[in-house]
Amino acid sequence: MNSQEYSKSVLDQLVRKVEKFDTPPIKELHQRNASQTMREIVLQRLATASQPIEKQKNSRYGWNLGSILIRTARVSGGFWSNIPKSQIINLKQELAGIPAALLFCFFEVGLGTLHAWAVPADIALDALETIPDNKSGMKTIYIETDEHRFKYSEYSPDLTPFYRVIELSGSEHESLIASIKQDQAAKEIGEEKIDSVAEESEDPVADEETYSQATVDFVLSLPAHTKDKEWHRKNHESYNQILRIPTIALTEKLRSRFIAGLDPKVAECTHNLSVLRKNDYGRGEFHDHFWSAFFDPVSGSKTRSSQLFFALKGNEKLFYYGFAFGNYCEQYINNLHQAITTDTEQVIDYLSNAPEDVWVSYHPGHEMPLEPIAHLVSRLRQNARIEPLTGTEPIRILRKFPLAELPLRASGIDQEIGAFFAWAWPFFDASRTGRWSIKRSTKPLHIDEDLPVDEQAASSIDDLAEISSMSVEKLLQIEETLLTKHQLVFIGPPGTSKTYLAELFARYFVRENSAHPQGSFKTVFMHTNWGYEDFFEGIRPRSIAGKLEFELRTGFFLSWIKALEGSSANARHVLIIDEINRCDTAAVLGELLQLFEYRGRKIQLLSGTEFVLPSNIYFIGTMNSADRSIGRIDLALHRRFMWMDLNPDYKVLEKWLNKPGNNPAQFSARRLENCNRLLENHGVSKDQQIGHALFMPQTLGKDGVDSKDIPLIRQALRRIVLFSIVPYVKELSLMHLGRVDLKLIEQIQEILLENSQSVDLGD
Repeated sequence: MNSQEYSKSVLDQLVRKVEKFDTPPIKELHQRNASQTMREIVLQRLATASQPIEKQKNSRYGWNLGSILIRTARVSGGFWSNIPKSQIINLKQELAGIPAALLFCFFEVGLGTLHAWAVPADIALDALETIPDNKSGMKTIYIETDEHRFKYSEYSPDLTPFYRVIELSGSEHESLIASIKQDQAAKEIGEEKIDSVAEESEDPVADEETYSQATVDFVLSLPAHTKDKEWHRKNHESYNQILRIPTIALTEKLRSRFIAGLDPKVAECTHNLSVLRKNDYGRGEFHDHFWSAFFDPVSGSKTRSSQLFFALKGNEKLFYYGFAFGNYCEQYINNLHQAITTDTEQVIDYLSNAPEDVWVSYHPGHEMPLEPIAHLVSRLRQNARIEPLTGTEPIRILRKFPLAELPLRASGIDQEIGAFFAWAWPFFDASRTGRWSIKRSTKPLHIDEDLPVDEQAASSIDDLAEISSMSVEKLLQIEETLLTKHQLVFIGPPGTSKTYLAELFARYFVRENSAHPQGSFKTVFMHTNWGYEDFFEGIRPRSIAGKLEFELRTGFFLSWIKALEGSSANARHVLIIDEINRCDTAAVLGELLQLFEYRGRKIQLLSGTEFVLPSNIYFIGTMNSADRSIGRIDLALHRRFMWMDLNPDYKVLEKWLNKPGNNPAQFSARRLENCNRLLENHGVSKDQQIGHALFMPQTLGKDGVDSKDIPLIRQALRRIVLFSIVPYVKELSLMHLGRVDLKLIEQIQEILLENSQSVDLGD
């Protein structure tokens, strides 16, 4: 059998439908679940009793007396991957004389389709050799589904004879969707306090292009071997595979996806990566860190330019990224100071809206004593009278996180760094030109003109029902109530999606349509320390040049209303007051208690300022019905809001569980219903029972990214029951019985984790 015949046999086996797909386990803190599932789909389709498949090396497998190199992908509209030039050379040697194929698999997830190219090894490798090296020394393999050729190859044969379109089975498709959702959630899940350990990917090829725990371990080892030439010689291959190649891959993603759009000339710079060996005239010393940077091409070197960089620091056990300077770039430092001095107010305005967790350093060299970005803002606001900025301070603006978190953040690290590079770009540009390019906007905010339409928000009640899993009837009831009364409170036990629904509904409610322009919404989280001064206005102390002074400051609500001045009267704006009963609500809301019923009436605030509550302002509150502080809500406040119960809704849960990929644990809403029936039999009312949303995990949806469903896998279900529901049931039993009912807790666990039918629930 030659390689062409072998490739045909691979394709013939792949197109056969599998009787049963053994779903690989989904790992919560593992960001390559999708890679594992795609590989398993291919391997299980190839393996039969007469033709088992055996792992050989890296992503190469022995099958049917030959060898297959398997590569998988699921983005970019076709198969896409990088391959080291050295791997092509090695494969040519190792596969010579045996039947072999390179199997490129592109999963078109939305359609449940696998596009497979099983190309004879000799044909594939000859074509791949002619692909030019990219700027990182790798070769980019790209095959489009409508043009069956290696896109960048100088010579590529027609790959159509080696191509098949394969329909995934229901279980294969379901498993792939679940694994993708889990990967998307892995970063946020990793921030929770979970007693679990992230595991490395079993796909060595994937690991070549992605940071892993092995990367962290290697970087942490560097400080102990800065003078150990023999150690570095022995670990050179590891350095290449687990540190250098992933850094090259990350650099290329940042170059193509972010830097090229900011300045193509900067993107064209080569020699972005550092090296481990120091330039120390042969003394054999090595760095304890590794980094990559984009720089001004005019300088000719990253050490003589300002930089947008990222660095893995072994000695500090930190990962840094942001804006900095090389060791020999005095003119760039002077340019930045000139820009800041000339346009100080614009720079302050820009820095005041910095992303979260941004730090500043003023120190040369590799050591970076850091201060919060507010320190730089404070110095600039003091007009440099107390702590003047000098032309020799290499201001660095950056972010950092523990190196140990890198494997958890690896899959999205390019987006994280790239977005910050885009924000930090004005500083990089100013260091080259001496001019600040972002000007402060002085015109009033016009919501209908300046705010873009929230395209991700639901545009209809039907869309909102699909996103929220709630019924159209319930959502119409909410909309009608809010339009009629303007003030509405969702009240229900924990886990009934009160805050989630409030924000989801608000986005739909204020979205532009034929009747009104785009509006806005804000969320304020009430707590016991809130007062009228925080919400409306009040006298607050501040220190100016060491002297204590008092000034009138506007609070959260009044500042928000003033920001809406000039917006269309037809635009809707919603304020969500989360946990409305946590503070002395009537005192905090102040004049609003009157204005809720007399909108449009002009009143005088305590400061003497006149105020009118516009008619296009709406309020949605949330309240936990199981919270003992519910008594803080007085009758006057009750009269001014409509109150809508959000009790456990099993239809909502069942609808969510039935969405593709959401329910690997095979949980049923019936289990929760039986659990709450059991609680009801023990005297627990509906407004204190267990909410359905506890079994509908989602990402947090922060930094402008919408929340996404997280698959309910068995370990997540167990954690929800043991560490959320059981403590809550203990509290309920203490409230109702005066003691912890261990038998009740045991029954609750059995219902939710095992077989609910085995428990006697009574009449």
